[in-house]
Amino acid sequence: MLIPYFSEIFQKPEPEFAKIPCQGDIFRKEMLKLDVINPESISGWMIINTTCDFAAKKLDFFCFVPIRPLVYYLEKNIDLKKGELKQNLDTIIRNNTFKTFFLPATPLFDEQNDHYCELQYIFSVGVGINFEKTCEKMLSFRITSLKSPWREKLGHLLDNNFSRVGIPEPKAGYKNARDKMISQVI
Repeated sequence: MLIPYFSEIFQKPEPEFAKIPCQGDIFRKEMLKLDVINPESISGWMIINTTCDFAAKKLDFFCFVPIRPLVYYLEKNIDLKKGELKQNLDTIIRNNTFKTFFLPATPLFDEQNDHYCELQYIFSVGVGINFEKTCEKMLSFRITSLKSPWREKLGHLLDNNFSRVGIPEPKAGYKNARDKMISQVI
């Protein structure tokens, strides 16, 4: 289902980036075959390294996130209440979460199904000895690219994920204490 707001999210790769991958490029699922992920549950891969790192050839690893059909999310969250599921889907579709990035149905990728990327599941693949040859092989699998400002939005979401400082997980009872503190302030 194509939402008019998203009608211009994808583009053919810009000429100046024809020979290098860019953040937000979409690749066919055959490009990576990993034992840790069910190939039936993905539709492709999105690269998340920053474009400037590709241009400077400063990479040791290419980082990818899986692209999954939106129905996969629905199947995975079948037990959620309808209202909670509706709210979660609204957040995903508006790209207002640091965990996912919504990709609508489009003739450039898949005109039948909406998709999303799980930004917390990052797979790294070594560049290898020859950066140019690795990029050339990888680009043979490129389908499309995100268009501006969508590429920048993806970068913002990823920056938030990568810039976090690790802290311990909250202990049991944290939510109750937090809710109590908030109710005292309000």
